[in-house]
Formats: sequence, C-alpha cells, structure tokens
Amino acid sequence: MEAYLQHLDQVAETPDRARKAWNKLKPKFEGADACQVTSLARSFSSRSTSASSTVARELGVLKAALRWSVRNGTIDAVPYIEMPPATPPRSLALTKDQYKALLAEAKGPYPHLYDFLRISLLTGQRQAAVLGLTWDRVDLDRGYVDFRDPKKGSRAKGAAYLPIGDELRAVFEEIRARTDGSPVWVVTYKGLRIAHVRRSWKKVTDKLGIDGACRHTLRHTVATQLIENGVSLQKVSRLLGHASVRTTERNYVKYSPEYVRDAVDGISLG
Repeated sequence: MEAYLQHLDQVAETPDRARKAWNKLKPKFEGADACQVTSLARSFSSRSTSASSTVARELGVLKAALRWSVRNGTIDAVPYIEMPPATPPRSLALTKDQYKALLAEAKGPYPHLYDFLRISLLTGQRQAAVLGLTWDRVDLDRGYVDFRDPKKGSRAKGAAYLPIGDELRAVFEEIRARTDGSPVWVVTYKGLRIAHVRRSWKKVTDKLGIDGACRHTLRHTVATQLIENGVSLQKVSRLLGHASVRTTERNYVKYSPEYVRDAVDGISLG
C-alpha cells in the first residue's frame, strides 16, 4: 500500500485523501494477504460507524491500490470487495422564500457569503468552483464565465463554461466595483481568497431555522427549479457540468413532470 501512496504523491492532485482513507483501513488490512481481503472488507463495512458513502470511498481507495498492484505484477488478481449500498441522492431544495431569506440575512454582515449565494443561485455551480473563480475567467465583454479550473484540467469535478445572464452580470459588476477590481478572486473576505463559507453559512441557516441545508443545497435548488420549469435534462446536465446526462437523470428526473407525459397520455379508461 505504501508504494501505491507514494505513486499517488507523484501523479494525483489530492493524494492526502487516499492517505486519510488508508489510515482508516490500516488497522484492518495492514499485513493481510490478498485472499483475506474479501472477508476483511465485509467486516470493515459492517462495523464502520461512518456513512455508507464514506465507507465506499475508503474501500474504493483499497480497490484502486489492488488494481495498481495487479498492473505492477505484485498480485495476480483483484480480490472481490463488496461495496456498501449507494447513499440516496440529496433531495433537499430551498423554497423561493428560504433562499430570499438567506440572501437578505447575509447581505449586511456577511458580504462574502452574499456574493457566494448570488453566484451559486444564478449558476448552479459547486462551492469549490464558485470560490475558486478568478476574474480572468469572467469575460464581461463577450458575456461568458468559465468555472473550470485550468490547473485541474480533466480532473476538475462538475464545473461549466456558461453565458452570463443579466442578473449575473449585475452581480459581477457590483462585486468588481466594490472591490475596486483588485483581488484575483471573485469571492473574497477582506480582499483575501476563502476556501469555504462554513461558519457564516451555519450562522445564517441556524438563525433562519433552515435545517439540513448545506452549500450543495444551492446547486440542488437551481437544478430542481430548472427541471420543474421544463428545462431539458440535457441542458441542466450541461449547466451543472455533469460528465453524463445519466447523472442528472438519476438525481433530478423525478422533478420533471413531462418525463412521463407519453406514458400518462397512453392511459385510457376506454
């Protein structure tokens, strides 16, 4: 396993994630033979107190290490690893009253959260994409914004290249004027880049009594509203930056009343 982790140090963008996963796996798997992996994985999964998605991610690191070992001739075959059931997609979406209340509450005391909320709700992009956006990727003249991080390339997760609508343009122009165009980053706190809005988000959602909402809820809210308003799954998928429309369909098709229109039209009492 250590050889695989050293390999990731050279090629992976975030090798620390694999090391953290191995720290959880290590007490159970260190020194085990390949023939023991299947039963050990089943035991690890059943006894873990972590969410099934977390367990799946940790076992995924183990499977990747085993596949790498096969390619390098260390072992002959990858042992079977039973993965825990997938976590159901998050279903919470904010109502119009809720996200308007969020905006109103953040506007005064938390300008960085206010900027983050507005851009997120107008684009449906992930927290990392919004907070990682730099001014050189906001082209107000041509009317496009590129949320794709050029440093990550194909490894970037779910970010899109989008046209700038009128409301979003006004937001960018207001932020630009307020910050005098000096920061590299679009969303900043006292002129500095921020990695998350966790503290201010918690304060605002706690005050408003919005339970169970996280930053990803904003993205889900945008997608849900678009689907409910009849925007096609293909277009929503492109906006969200999904690698495949199947991902969009799995998460959001239940919000599209037109999806089963032909089936309903085929029902008759005559």
